[in-house]
Amino acid sequence: MADLVRARLIDVSRYNDCTDLSKAVDAWGIVGVMARCTIGWAYVDPFYEHNFRQARDLGLLFGAYHVLWPWNKDPLREVQHFKDHMAVRGEPPDFVVDDLELPKPSDDAGWKAVSPKEVGQQIAVQVPAIRDRTGLTTLCYTRDTWWNGPQMAPITPIGIEDDFYLIEAEYTIQKPCGKVSFDKAPAAPRMPTVAGGWTRERTIMWQWTSCLAPIPNGPEGAAACDGDVLLVDYDRFLQIIGAAAPPVSDQVKLQRLWDSHPELHYPGV
Repeated sequence: MADLVRARLIDVSRYNDCTDLSKAVDAWGIVGVMARCTIGWAYVDPFYEHNFRQARDLGLLFGAYHVLWPWNKDPLREVQHFKDHMAVRGEPPDFVVDDLELPKPSDDAGWKAVSPKEVGQQIAVQVPAIRDRTGLTTLCYTRDTWWNGPQMAPITPIGIEDDFYLIEAEYTIQKPCGKVSFDKAPAAPRMPTVAGGWTRERTIMWQWTSCLAPIPNGPEGAAACDGDVLLVDYDRFLQIIGAAAPPVSDQVKLQRLWDSHPELHYPGV
């Protein structure tokens, strides 16, 4: 049954206000939370500690994520800022994520001052530094166009896909189904070096929607969480991040999800 409904996490930040994570657990059977911690070298998400403590109280896995802000042009200073704030009362997260985006023409002047190639150069510095300085499994949060698009070959740092697991940001499935199988997984990253030994498990999570409605969030219930589904088995994910299973039973959550959403079952199951 776990092969039919894969375990999910949600992505939260200040945009979700004071999210009641217990409602997310009850509604969708989530097993973990990824919360934005920092952006660049100065910003700290005001709800990070709130999300951390809730996740721990609910027995959920917890990942902290940093957003690279390339116009700072100092990726190592950003790493230190993240490291200084990722632990709450001395307790570290279970894993960390580097949120990586390219500048867009519609972005402000600060972003326009940095070329895509410069962003790639900063990624090559920042991602390994986060892993080395935090000592935690570091996941790269990107789109597969970073690895597959021919126009990206001169920009995306070679080797990142060999050394780090990827979270695919696609928003492709707009229903909270969690029924993603390897056959329906997003496209594999750009072909890595032979020495890297890449497997399809290098892409281990897929952000399948940017709006996990109808989970109520905040006093108005208007905000929405991003939903992420594991493309690897839950036990494999625990192994990858080097974490023990939290006290809340993943199987219980999956069964609750399965029972409450018969319309999402595979035909004939």
